[in-house]
Amino acid sequence: MQAIKCFEVMGHTDTTEGRGPLKVVARFSTYEVAEQYVKSKAYSRWCVMGCQSADDIKKIHEATVMVLDTVGELEQMYTEEVRARALSKLSAEERKVLGL
Repeated sequence: MQAIKCFEVMGHTDTTEGRGPLKVVARFSTYEVAEQYVKSKAYSRWCVMGCQSADDIKKIHEATVMVLDTVGELEQMYTEEVRARALSKLSAEERKVLGL
């Protein structure tokens, strides 16, 4: 299993009115390259009516992409998430009683 940190660039799915959801249109290893793309003419295809603005920089988000090697790793991730959610609901006293 690998956790790869990256910067996702989001773009409009409805470039006519901008009412549709955003989707990931590219992932970059550094923020600087993601910013360069968002400021380039090539990014205008994902802007409403093709009009870029300074606010487009807000469509860059840091993300972690998990690359799994086996189905077992996926099951393990799911089990750990469920366990973490369950433990977060316990009070300090309940954790102590359970020996956690």
